Amino acid sequence: VIIELLKEKNVLPEFPATVDYVVAAYSNDMLGPTMKVAKELRKAGKTVDVCLDVAKKVKKAFKYADKVGAEKIAFVAPDEWEQGQIRIKALRGFPEDASNEEKQKDVPFADLAQVDSYFKLPAAAR
Repeated sequence: VIIELLKEKNVLPEFPATVDYVVAAYSNDMLGPTMKVAKELRKAGKTVDVCLDVAKKVKKAFKYADKVGAEKIAFVAPDEWEQGQIRIKALRGFPEDASNEEKQKDVPFADLAQVDSYFKLPAAAR
């Protein structure tokens, strides 16, 4: 009912069909760091969705990211976090035959503001 009223008054906000990043925690104890990563990405001007279903089953996180149309997924896992790194994988924008090295990077937490600079499209894909 509320949505119908908002539509009728032309005041229903438009939400983006996609998000830049889905951030997923590897385990429950990584939820705090996951929120820090999401906050930093938002400060960098990125649209971010947090997958609150802990991603021990990586497939679930990928399925969620696909559902919300995420460009990239950031996994916050203990080993990488200990080293100050976030594992980020590009889900869109690369040709199907692009290597994992091109599509997946370990990005330092301190560099999240420049995260997109880690992902260079191959010349043929531009």
